[in-house]
Amino acid sequence: MHDRTRTDARRGAGLLPRSRPHRPAVALMVTTALVAAASLPAADRARAQATPGTGAAPGAATTVFDIPPQPLAQALMQFSRQTGVQLFYGANLVRGLDSPGVTGAFGRREALARLLAGTGLAHHFTNATTVTLARPGVTDAYAQADGIPLDPIHVTAPTAGASSGAGFQGTPDWVYDAPASISVISREAIQNNPTRSARDLFASMPGVFTSGDNNQNAGINVNIRGLQDQGRVATMIDGARQDFQRSGHGSSGLTYVDPLLLREIDVEKSGNPGVGGVASLAGTVNFRTIRADDIIKPGRRFGVEIDATTGTNAFDFAGMAAGAVRVSDNFSFLAAASHKKIGEYAIGQNGDLGRNAATWALLGVDRPEFMGSRATSTLLKTEMKPAEDVSLDLSWLSYKTKFTYGSDSINNQEEIHNNTVTSALGWDPATPLIDAKARFWFNHTINDEYRPERVADIAPEAFTGYRMKTFGGSLDNTSTLALPAGALSLNYGLEAFRNIGSTTAEGQGIDDDPNMALWYSGANPGGKRDIWSGFGNAKFERDWLTVSGGMRYQEYKLTGTSRIFLQPYTETITREVERQTCRAIPANILALRTTNPTAYQTWYDRNVSNGYTFYPDDTYCSAPFIDIVTEQVTRYPTQDVDVDLSGHAWTPTAVVAVEPVKGIQLFTKYSEGFRPPTIMEAMLGGAHIGSYGPGFAPNPSLKPEESKTWEIGLNVLRNGIFTGTDTFRAKAVGFRRDVENYIAQGAIDLVAGNDTLEYTAYVNLDGTTKMKGLELEANYDLGHAYLGVSYTRLLTDWAKTYTYNGQTYDTEQYVIFVPPKTKYTIDAGVRLLDRRLTIGGRVTHVGVAEDNLGYIDSLVSVYQTESYTVYDLYGSLAITDEAKLRFAVNNLTDLAYVPALGTASLPAPGRTATVSLNFKF
Repeated sequence: MHDRTRTDARRGAGLLPRSRPHRPAVALMVTTALVAAASLPAADRARAQATPGTGAAPGAATTVFDIPPQPLAQALMQFSRQTGVQLFYGANLVRGLDSPGVTGAFGRREALARLLAGTGLAHHFTNATTVTLARPGVTDAYAQADGIPLDPIHVTAPTAGASSGAGFQGTPDWVYDAPASISVISREAIQNNPTRSARDLFASMPGVFTSGDNNQNAGINVNIRGLQDQGRVATMIDGARQDFQRSGHGSSGLTYVDPLLLREIDVEKSGNPGVGGVASLAGTVNFRTIRADDIIKPGRRFGVEIDATTGTNAFDFAGMAAGAVRVSDNFSFLAAASHKKIGEYAIGQNGDLGRNAATWALLGVDRPEFMGSRATSTLLKTEMKPAEDVSLDLSWLSYKTKFTYGSDSINNQEEIHNNTVTSALGWDPATPLIDAKARFWFNHTINDEYRPERVADIAPEAFTGYRMKTFGGSLDNTSTLALPAGALSLNYGLEAFRNIGSTTAEGQGIDDDPNMALWYSGANPGGKRDIWSGFGNAKFERDWLTVSGGMRYQEYKLTGTSRIFLQPYTETITREVERQTCRAIPANILALRTTNPTAYQTWYDRNVSNGYTFYPDDTYCSAPFIDIVTEQVTRYPTQDVDVDLSGHAWTPTAVVAVEPVKGIQLFTKYSEGFRPPTIMEAMLGGAHIGSYGPGFAPNPSLKPEESKTWEIGLNVLRNGIFTGTDTFRAKAVGFRRDVENYIAQGAIDLVAGNDTLEYTAYVNLDGTTKMKGLELEANYDLGHAYLGVSYTRLLTDWAKTYTYNGQTYDTEQYVIFVPPKTKYTIDAGVRLLDRRLTIGGRVTHVGVAEDNLGYIDSLVSVYQTESYTVYDLYGSLAITDEAKLRFAVNNLTDLAYVPALGTASLPAPGRTATVSLNFKF
C-alpha cells in the first residue's frame, strides 16, 4: 500500500529539506543482495520479458516448454511459436535431422540449445528476437550445399489476425501467454490500415480510446479505461517519454508520431512494475519504430522498402521510404523518411448531427472547417554489438508538421517539431545473474504558433512558443535462478526523468503591455519537475503456476514561479496635461489679406507678439500652458506565487497465474499507481486570452493522484481445434480502478471567504473516482478465413466535490472527457489465391457517452458524443514477392458522426477510399 505522501508547498524563498535520493539506491542494493544470497548453480539465463516500454517482449522471465522429440523443422516451429523468436537457416540445413525436444522451464537460449542437441548445428542471436542457425565452419548467413548458398528459411510463429489486419492488431502469441492487460498493434496491422492520424489505429483496441482535436491537429492522446491527459498514461516513443502539455479547449497532452515509421504499438492497461512505469496511473503506451530487420529480407545484407498511399476525400498522400544495411553481423544502419499531406475533408452526408449543428451555431459557423496539414518525419538508427555480450542501439526520430487550427474566419498557424533521441546499452555475459540494460533518452517538443489579431487593441497578433524538454534514463538487471522447485527471476533497477516546460509570447501589443503575455502563456506555465524511482520484482514459475510481485519507490520534486492577476481596482489620479487654445482666423480678418494687407499684417504681428502660432490651415493657437486634470484608471495588479511540491510513495504489484489446461491461463493482478502533479497543474496562472483580472491560479497544496487496480483475466492460446491447423486466441479481463485525489479544474476563492478573488485552479477531487469494466479480444483463424471480435464495457463514476483552503465546492464543468460505456468491433475476411489475396470487412460500434456526472454544461455537452456504427472494407493483393497492393474504404455508408472523446464542432471524415502500393526488395 502507499506510504503516507509527503506534500510540501511553500511560497516565497522558503527551502524544503533536501530530498533523499538514496532510497532507490537502497532498493537496488537490497534486491542485489537477495540475488547474491540465492546464487545457486543455475541453468543459462531465461528469456527476460519486460513490460511495454522496456524494449523487450512483455511476459515471464522464463518459458515453460513442452516440445516432444520430433523432426527438427517442426520442433523449431513450435519453439518460435512459444517464444516469438524468428529463426533463419538454409533449406537444406535441417533436412533429415531430429530434435530430442525440450520439456520444462528454461530460458530461450538453453531451450534452443537443447532442441539442437546432437544435430551438430550452432545458433547465434543477432538481436533479442532473431536467431541464425548454421553448421560450424560455414560463414555465410545461411547454410550451403556444394558451396552454393541455399534459399534461407524464415521461421516465425503465425499470429492471430496477422494477415487480416483486423482490429486484433496482428497480436503476437506472447500477448496471450502474459498474465496482464496487454494489447499490441503489429506493423502489418499498421500498414493495412491507412490512417489520417495515429489515433485511428486504436479504434478496435479494447479498453482504449483516443482523444485529441480530431483531424486539425495530428497529435494523439490515449485514453485508457477513462483516464487521459497530464501523464496519467505514460506515452513513449522507443521508451522515451512524451510529456508535452498544452492547455486549451481540448486535450492537454499530445504525442506526435508518424504511423508509417512504426513497427509495433504496445499498450499496458494497468501498473507497470518495471522500466517505463514510473509516475503513471493508467498504464503505458510505447510506439516502437522500425528496425533494420523490418526492412532487410531474411538472408540478405541490405533492403529497401517504399510505401505510398493516396485516396479520396482529401487523403492526398502518405508515403514512406526506408533503407537498411547490415554491414556485418555486429552492425546495421537504417535511414527512413515519410511525408503526409491531408486536405480539407468532407464529413458524412448520412446521419443526424442536430446537437452538433447547435454547437456550430454557438461557434458562429454553419459547418465545421478542416484546413488540412503537412507532416514530415526522419528516422536514423544503428544497432551494434561491440562485443559478443554487449549491444548498443542508437536512434533519432524527427517529426515536423504544419497546420491551421480554428475556423475559417478565426484560426491560428501551428508548427510542431518533435525530436526524440534514444540509446540503449546492453550487457549479456554468459551468466544467468546478469542481463543488464542502460537506457538514456531525450525528447524536445516545440509548438510555435502565430495568432492573428482578433480585436484591435484587445487581442493583438502574437507569436507564442510552447516547449517541453524531457530527458531521463534507466538502469536495470535481470537475474535468473534455476531452483529445485522452479525458475526464479529477479528484475531490479533505477529510473528517473526531468521535465522542463516553458512558454514565450511576443508581439507589438505584448511589448506595449507586458500583462498581455499572461493571456498567451499563463495557462501554459513554465517550471521544472524531477521524478526518480527504484524498483524490484520477483517472478517464480513452475509448470502450471506463475507468481510474481514487486515494489516500486517513487519520489518527486516540482518547482517554479507562477504569476497571477489580482483583483483589478480603480484609482483616481491627478496629472499635468499640456494644452493649447486654437481657433480659426475670423472671416473678416481673412478678407483683409486682399482688401487691406497692411491692416492684416498689423493684426498678425500683434497676435504673434502675444504668443500665438499660426498654421497653414488658417488656424492659430495660443502658447502652450499646463492644465491639471483628475481622472480614474483601472489597474490590473499581478503577484508572483512560488510553488514547491515534493512527495514520495511505495507502490506494489502482485500477480498470480495458473494454467489448469494447456493453452488456458487464469490470472489475477493487483497494482497501485502514483502520479505527481504536472507543471501545468501546479503552476497554472495568468488569464484567459482577452481577459484582464483574476483568471487562473496555481495550487501550491496540490496532492499526487493515487490508484488501486484489481484485475481478473483469462488467456486462451489453442491450436488445432477443429481442423488441425486452425488457431484460437483470446484475452478477457475484468477490472476495477479506484483513484484518490483525482486532479481536475475547479473554481476556487484564493482567499478563504473572499469570493471576489475567484480563480480557476487544478484541485483534488474529494472521495474516490471509480472505473470498472470488461475487455475482450478474440480471434479465430482457419487459414483461408478468419473472424475476430473486441469488446469494451466501461463504467465511470467521478467524484462530485473538492475542497480548497478548507472550503468545499461542487464540481461544475471541468471533467469534460466522458468515455462511452460500450465499444465493439467485428472483423472477418477470407484469403484467396493461395493467400495472396485478402478481402475483409469490419464493423465498429461505439455507444453513447452519457452524462454520468450529474449535470450538463457547455463544456461537457461539447465533448459528449452520440452512439454510432461505422462499416469498413479492406483488402490486399501480393502482386509479386516484392510488391503488395492494399485498398480500403472507410466509413462505407458515409455516416456523419463525432468520434468518441471528440468535439462536436469537428465530426469525422465521410466515406474515404484509399489505395496503397508497397515495394520491399
